[in-house]
Amino acid sequence: MNIVVNSVRELASKSDLVITTGGTSVDPDDITAQAMANAGVVYEMKGTPIQPGNNMTVGYLNDVPVCAVPAAALHFTATSLDILFPRMLAGEKITKEDLAKLAHGGLCHFCKKNAYIRYVLSEGAEQMIVDRHEAKEILKSALSTAGTEIISVRESFGRVLAEDILTVRDYPDTRKSAVDGYAHMVGSDKYILKGETGAGRKGPESISSGETVFCNDRCICP
Repeated sequence: MNIVVNSVRELASKSDLVITTGGTSVDPDDITAQAMANAGVVYEMKGTPIQPGNNMTVGYLNDVPVCAVPAAALHFTATSLDILFPRMLAGEKITKEDLAKLAHGGLCHFCKKNAYIRYVLSEGAEQMIVDRHEAKEILKSALSTAGTEIISVRESFGRVLAEDILTVRDYPDTRKSAVDGYAHMVGSDKYILKGETGAGRKGPESISSGETVFCNDRCICP
């Protein structure tokens, strides 16, 4: 908890926008939103009324936007992050009323073109509705490259990677559950609950025919 609290405070003191991820679900071990609050981040609503991405929390620490982005942003083409991120880059302050309005309509995941991103061209300018692909191109055209250099890992804090870093091994290196659910060994019409596992906590290492284990999000499966 303290690591997250101190990191949020430090990053907000020298950044225009802070994005965190991980620990945003409903598991007791998910403490990101609470850590944001402990760091002084003020948010009027925990989560957003948008699916996928309903566990995204947006708050402010001394007018600096601080966001907790759920893992849905990795699994879906469009989430609440795609709606809110361009608006924050444009300088809009996201309010509770703004989030409440987003509950109407939802997202069209499988449409070829989704007209849901509102992009502000400049302060006081007329707002326009564009699809997310066009919004990304507009943002890219407004960005400039700062150049690249090779530095040590210790010096890289606060920097942005110029290219992806690839791991030399599988991660996670164990079988982990992506969502809350049950691990069941088929072969019997019985469902015998053998135990429960939690994130970072070890449960039964194996189960037999007809046995079931409740697995919390990100837990190690038998």
